[in-house]
Amino acid sequence: MNKLKYTVTEKSNKLKGQIIKRAKKQHELYAKQGKKRIVDGKTIEQMWHDVRIRFVYATIAMENSELTSAQISDIIDGAYSELAPRVILAVKNAYEAYSQLYHDHFHNTAHTIAYSVPAMQNIHGVLMAGLEAGCFASNDPHGRLYRDFERVVEWVKDSEENMLIKACVLHYEIIAMKPFSGGSEHVARIWHMFLLNQ
Repeated sequence: MNKLKYTVTEKSNKLKGQIIKRAKKQHELYAKQGKKRIVDGKTIEQMWHDVRIRFVYATIAMENSELTSAQISDIIDGAYSELAPRVILAVKNAYEAYSQLYHDHFHNTAHTIAYSVPAMQNIHGVLMAGLEAGCFASNDPHGRLYRDFERVVEWVKDSEENMLIKACVLHYEIIAMKPFSGGSEHVARIWHMFLLNQ
């Protein structure tokens, strides 16, 4: 696929450098902690649970949700039921989507999954389970949108651009194309973060 239309400005490059520097420090910290079974009184599993809660909080906040991360944690633990069932389901779905992706991540299949449109469809299905159909947009009878989206994902896979830029471009393209019948914004955010973990 030809280069997608985007511009990396001088300011973008400066910010990219700052983000990469911080990400490397964070990666080193996680790698160091990953060798231990308990960090600050928490098991590695508990730490990743907390990380997923933060991811879900940020994802739900995209819809102007006023839920706190503590409430989200309570929902996941089944201790908070004073909300509409749809809200509770959306939180649980997001947590499950992150759990599935990062479970696969730790089993060394992430590189294949990261550039797979069917994998994105599966995660979209998890996100929207019980809320909306987890499928490609219904206004795509001839599959053109699907093919165009596959080309974007193929570009992300093959481009020699920095992964931070590629993740941002894919995020933008998902928002602009709206390939899913609902929840495209959530897929964009989840996949952006997933790519950065590569």
